[in-house]
Amino acid sequence: MVEGNDRFYDKNLYANMVSGYSGGDIVARQLVSALNINKSFCLPGRFAMIETANDPGTAKELPGIKGRLDEFARNILNTQVQKGNMP
Repeated sequence: MVEGNDRFYDKNLYANMVSGYSGGDIVARQLVSALNINKSFCLPGRFAMIETANDPGTAKELPGIKGRLDEFARNILNTQVQKGNMP
């Protein structure tokens, strides 16, 4: 549980966003702005995976989605290993 006094210096922020139309980049900016209230979290490169899918459940059917998800997960793992947060 995060309490008001917890530090975010050693925390990474990752996001997976699916928007109905374009605009995932706007959601990513809003996420960063909302969390950037006197907190110093790490925003790794490629922290967000942004996809567009108009109907519920269709994101998992997007062409090449499995590969992009795998790459996103590898990026998270590699970042955590580099920071010494994983064995």
